[in-house]
Amino acid sequence: MKLKRYKTTAALLMVSCLAFNQNPPIGKTGEANKKTEAEFKKTCMVLADAFAKKNIAEINKYINPKTGVYVITRPGAMDVFKNEKKLDAKNPFPFQYPYSDTIHIKKYPLKYDTAPKYDCGTEKWNKNGFVADSSTKFNRISDIMYFRVKYENEKYSNEEIEKKDSVEKRTRKVVFTQIAKNHGLVFYLSFLNGKWYLTIVDTVASNCGA
Repeated sequence: MKLKRYKTTAALLMVSCLAFNQNPPIGKTGEANKKTEAEFKKTCMVLADAFAKKNIAEINKYINPKTGVYVITRPGAMDVFKNEKKLDAKNPFPFQYPYSDTIHIKKYPLKYDTAPKYDCGTEKWNKNGFVADSSTKFNRISDIMYFRVKYENEKYSNEEIEKKDSVEKRTRKVVFTQIAKNHGLVFYLSFLNGKWYLTIVDTVASNCGA
């Protein structure tokens, strides 16, 4: 019975990833309309500023109460996530997340490009600045679920799978490499019910440890 449930969960995860990879980006022409895009840029700037100021209350305003926010960490060899309704102001992350001041935020206006990648060999990002990737399809939570089902024999309910599907259906990765030296602020925004929401915070994008 356990093997059957494991196969079913893995199959659902694979199907959901394939299905949502086929969805077109926001807007019929592949680009959001001007109003939606302006809201996206504003949300990115507000969140980057809030992270820099450690203003968790402000960040929580951009979390959808139905989907919550996924916080990705790496306590061991594999990535894990927690789905929270909102961030805890006293302990938003399980360790000190690298912050900076807002001066850096103002120096780097948001631009569209492929998301920066961190090179563990050079301990540097392959590009610097404040970048939003609006063309690449990301399945960050699906990937973690798949590996944890495969290697840790974890189980996820249909409700959990449907929730992450709704998040990944219309999502964009945003990276601000100047948040702190050799670190970066990495978060994902999802377009849900006509509004942009913070749905994923990735604290391990520049973590080269096992």
